[in-house]
Amino acid sequence: EATRPLVSHAMLNRNTEVRLIGHTNFSASQMLSFLNQFFQPGTYDLICKNCNSFSDCALYLLLGQRLEAKYSRMEKTGKAGQKRIGLMSALRLIGMNYKANPASQNFQVDEVLAKTDIYMRGHGVRGHPKLEDMDQYASTPRVCCC
Repeated sequence: EATRPLVSHAMLNRNTEVRLIGHTNFSASQMLSFLNQFFQPGTYDLICKNCNSFSDCALYLLLGQRLEAKYSRMEKTGKAGQKRIGLMSALRLIGMNYKANPASQNFQVDEVLAKTDIYMRGHGVRGHPKLEDMDQYASTPRVCCC
């Protein structure tokens, strides 16, 4: 399903893709209550901690699956390029105005996923619902992939 770009993605000049991923018994408030501790205001970073980071963590919490790798290529390329050759500094020369957010530089999706596993075990959740079990669940997570 395609729709108008979200406000945050309007500058990309393309439609936003919205796909049905599965069903969950988690409510939006439960998801936000858990993930809010990792995604505080003022910690966004284009490369290190962006909407794809949040989508990856949310999908893992809600359904036990990861965001497809194709949606995080930019971040991986940017991180690797910055470490090796100072890519973001070089891109400033051609007009890209990226400045790293110090509040996000130590963020690691894998750490959030590990804490998610601990949270799930602590709440007696052993597995995540599968798409074929969707009739049992009322809410449908949809993911916006940047």
